Amino acid sequence: MIYDFPKTKLVDGPLQIEARIDQNAQLSGQLSLWNQQGSHVRRGTLLVIPSGRALLYAEPIYLQAERSPMPELRLVVLALQDRLAYGPIPRLHPNTPRISTHSSQKLRKTWPTTSA
Repeated sequence: MIYDFPKTKLVDGPLQIEARIDQNAQLSGQLSLWNQQGSHVRRGTLLVIPSGRALLYAEPIYLQAERSPMPELRLVVLALQDRLAYGPIPRLHPNTPRISTHSSQKLRKTWPTTSA
C-alpha cells in the first residue's frame, strides 16, 4: 500500500515522533522516575496507523521490575500530526476474567476463585 502525501504538508516520520516523545517534559520525567529503584522502562514498537489523511502513531511503554521476567504495560503514547497524548493503562479489577494459555496452546478463560 502506498500513501501519497501533499508536498506542501510536512508529515513527521517515526524518528521525529520518537524525538517528540523524548522531548515531552512531563513524560520524560515520569520515565526517568520509573527507571530507578530496581525498575526498567521498556519502550515498545512504534506503530504507524493510517487514519484518514494523517498518520496516527502509537507506542506502548512497559515497566519491568528487576526480579520480574515479564514487563507490565503502563502507558500508551499517541501522536497525531502535531499533537501528543499519553495515558495510563487501567488496572484490571481482581474479579475480571483473565485469558491464559496452557501447554495445549488453546485459549481459555480463567475465572478467579473465591473462598467462602
